[in-house]
Amino acid sequence: MTIPIRNIYYLFCYAWGCFPEGSQIDVSGEDAPDLQNLLAKILVRGTNHLLRRGLDRQYVEVGEDTKYPHGRIEFSETVKRSLRRTGRVHCIVDELAPDLLHNQIIKTVIGRLKRVSTLEPELRRELGILHLQLEGISEIRISKSDFRRVQLYSNYAFYRFLLHLCELIFDSLLPLKGGAEYAFYNVMDDEDRMWSIFEKFVRNFYRYEQSDYRLGPRRIEWDVDTVSEQAKAILPAMENDIRLDRSGETILIDTKYYKDTLVSHHKRHILRPGHLYQIFTYVKNLARCFRPDHILRGMLLYPAAGQMIDSTMSVQGHPIRVFTLNLDQDWGGIHNDMLDLLSVNSSSV
Repeated sequence: MTIPIRNIYYLFCYAWGCFPEGSQIDVSGEDAPDLQNLLAKILVRGTNHLLRRGLDRQYVEVGEDTKYPHGRIEFSETVKRSLRRTGRVHCIVDELAPDLLHNQIIKTVIGRLKRVSTLEPELRRELGILHLQLEGISEIRISKSDFRRVQLYSNYAFYRFLLHLCELIFDSLLPLKGGAEYAFYNVMDDEDRMWSIFEKFVRNFYRYEQSDYRLGPRRIEWDVDTVSEQAKAILPAMENDIRLDRSGETILIDTKYYKDTLVSHHKRHILRPGHLYQIFTYVKNLARCFRPDHILRGMLLYPAAGQMIDSTMSVQGHPIRVFTLNLDQDWGGIHNDMLDLLSVNSSSV
């Protein structure tokens, strides 16, 4: 599947819920040869943006030995170290400092990324300069949980964008030679990860880019007449990817991400049967919640992989559309295709 590097970046921005922040970094004419160089360029530009604006700082307690007492005097430490013999005391003062978890994560990721030997030399040099500019910020041993522990104020949206970027880079770096060097793992090769990214992209695109429909609840109740307590306990939850509602109409969208949309079966190329069964099950079980005149549409949405498909079939009175979204086009075309998908008249039967 061929997707222009800049479009991959936009997919991630929407998936993270940070498209306005991510779009502050212009990649429209970007000629990065691959994902690792693109992400490195964005991290360099984003961190420089933070440095120009000013890094986040908070008050932290700092200890110092001084002849001029201020802050809180630590008598036990002063006595223990016999500081009074030199005319000094140990004080604890509150100092406005940038050595905070979110800044530590950014610096640590920069420190690792600059040790990827396959990056463009100029990028490695810029990362090295940035690393030096973040003086006074500690490098830490990062774990996945650290990204969840970061606490940011609501107006720090650009920080949130950069931390999402850092987490993607962190997940993509494989240590070599005990951490002296790193190799970059291309997340595009991970279909499960990209499936999750594609689903979140579609959901957030419709959250931010249109107002005709609202995002509805994902959970769908099974249409069963009677069910015992034991059966209720073992009945699996049913959740679709994206539900869009407006007065008199509902669209259920199930996203997929495969290298090949169709599979070979008896010399024919067909949809994966499980995908069609799944979306039809969602539609049939949700239909009981609406009046007979309520329009309920189902959709299987794939990124384009070779053959372009736009076909609608009526299954027991419910239209089910199968569509492949061409990601190998200008972003404006993708934007328009996504909006056109919501139009009843845009499908072909």
